[in-house]
This record gives sequence, structure tokens and C-alpha cells, in this order.
Amino acid sequence: MIHEWFNREHAKPFWKMDGPKRDLELWFRTILPRDEQHSFIGYVNDVPQFSFEPYWPMRDVVGAYYNALPTDYGTHFFVAETQKEKKFSFQSFQVALDYIFMLPEVGKCIGEASVDAVPTDKIITKLGYTREGVIEMPHKTAYLTFCTREGYWDKCPESRLEAKSI
Repeated sequence: MIHEWFNREHAKPFWKMDGPKRDLELWFRTILPRDEQHSFIGYVNDVPQFSFEPYWPMRDVVGAYYNALPTDYGTHFFVAETQKEKKFSFQSFQVALDYIFMLPEVGKCIGEASVDAVPTDKIITKLGYTREGVIEMPHKTAYLTFCTREGYWDKCPESRLEAKSI
């Protein structure tokens, strides 16, 4: 399923994870046993719709592009659905951020989406991310973005209420 997702036309330019199933399997076999990155599949109405991988920037290539702190977390986020009325991109990303900011050790969530990923940029701005600059990574030119718990809760106050009830 994930292999099919990453081989969809909308995924190829940004994720660059299209190709043989064996390569994707190797990538997952590499990250799954490690502490600094995990992988989750999100469902909407009992249908798998998105994936997100929270990761620790201090052990990721992006950590070399800013003063990474041990309390920083990042997330790679991908929506597989392409039909607008079924995407729920904003709400799905909220699920990822609700999870990340539920962890008390998290200070801020960082992002490094490609500058060409305009829809992602629009969503993360609505979620409270701020641009800190442009970084030239080996595989892409990206906006370095930060989102604090308070910044997220200002934009999505219902998430603050959810966090209080947990």
C-alpha cells in the first residue's frame, strides 16, 4: 500500500521514494528499529489515508542546518488521497501534531518541506508553523519551519482542549 502511495504522481516530485518496492522496504527496515524515527498510518473513516513519521532532528540530516535542540521533533507527513472531498489534509496533519505535542519532552516541531510543496506550505502556516529560512539540503531546497505548542494551540484551540482532557 505505501509503495503504491509513494509511486503516485503527486508524491514523486516531493518524496522521491518512488521506485522498486525493495528500496522502500529497506528504508522502513532501517528506520523502524531506531529510537529517533517512527512511522504511523492514519485512517479516515476506516480507510488508510495518510502517513507520518515523527523524527528527532538531532539525529537527522536537517539537524545540521540549524541549532537543533534535544527537545525538537520533526514530522514527515504525506496524504495519499487525491480527491479533494476525501483528503482531509488539514485535519490529518492536526492528528500528527496532536500526537507530537502530547509528548511532554517536545519543545517545538520543525519542518523542512520542499519550497515547491505549495499546498504543504499553506497547511502548515494555518497550523502555526513559521518560516525560519530556506535551507539547501542534499536532496532538496526546503523551508525550515518551526511550530511551538503554543503557536499550534493558538491556531487550533480545539487541540489545546483535547490535550487537557488526556
